Amino acid sequence: MISDGLPTECSVASLKNLVTELTNRRGIVCAQIALRKLEEECFPHHVVLDDHELDVAVARFGRMIGDLCRRVL
Repeated sequence: MISDGLPTECSVASLKNLVTELTNRRGIVCAQIALRKLEEECFPHHVVLDDHELDVAVARFGRMIGDLCRRVL
């Protein structure tokens, strides 16, 4: 599951609980791609798309997805 990580109709605590539930009980790998860093980290795997270094952030995102796919497969 890839998310922007921004809780819309729930709290940050609820989002963290959901990620934990999906990861630990269902075996789903959760990752966040964010336009800005959340005040509280919710996802074990995340990349922030920084406007100043967009090419670097996109490369990090690609490596993160590749690493996660290798772990799962």
